[in-house]
This record gives sequence, C-alpha cells and structure tokens, in this order.
Amino acid sequence: MSIKKNVPTVATSLGKPCPVCGRTSYSLGGTHPQCSFLAADQKLLELYRDADGWAGKAILNIAGSGKFSSDRTIAEYAASIWDAQPCPIP
Repeated sequence: MSIKKNVPTVATSLGKPCPVCGRTSYSLGGTHPQCSFLAADQKLLELYRDADGWAGKAILNIAGSGKFSSDRTIAEYAASIWDAQPCPIP
C-alpha cells in the first residue's frame, strides 16, 4: 500500500491559527466552536442595533415562513379522521 503525498485532506486546517481569535485550532473546521458562536453573536448584536434594518429583516422572515406544516396536518387530520369543519372566528 502506497501513501499519496500532497493530497489535501479535511484535516489540513488542524494546528493552524483560528481566523477569529488567532490561537492554534485543532478543530476540523479550523475555527474554535466558541469563536464561531461569538462571531455570530457579535454580528447579531450589530444587526439588532439598527432598529429599522432589524424590523425589515423580521418582517421578511415572517412573510417568508409560509403556512406551518403542523397547521395543515391538523386540518387534514380533523377533516379526514373526525370529519370536523373549521369554525370561523368573528
């Protein structure tokens, strides 16, 4: 069995500096998990400081969520199993 040299592997980032904190990282992604979390948390805080931008993102998130699958499942179950009809709310 021969060993191939200069073949990139997943572990090529092991022992290299973390791009977030600069300390040596031995994780496969090359970034300490806590550093990734802290970087994401910092980005979240920056986004939250912009109230108008945050509100716009929240509205787009809600608008893009669509109909919940559990709502559809419950409605189908009620109609097919119980033969129940929706009750309109005034």
